[in-house]
Amino acid sequence: MAINLGGDNEKKKFATNCASIIQALKEVETLKEDIKAYLTSIKDEFGLKPALVRKAIKAHMNQNLNEVQEETRDVETIVDVLGKASNKL
Repeated sequence: MAINLGGDNEKKKFATNCASIIQALKEVETLKEDIKAYLTSIKDEFGLKPALVRKAIKAHMNQNLNEVQEETRDVETIVDVLGKASNKL
């Protein structure tokens, strides 16, 4: 299947949109690097694991702390069951 982008105006619009996407992707990469640097700083200063901080921030952002707590309880239950099962082996 051949791609048809239309006439010159459509091709120019397409190229402009692609340039905007490229710029946005570059900005996303920069923001990701900034976040990584912030998390490293928190780790160095406070001794907190970046994954833990990221999870807490996402729970705060998404206002889903209850869901995260439920997931943690589920993990604790599984670990408890595995511990009890391995003691019986």
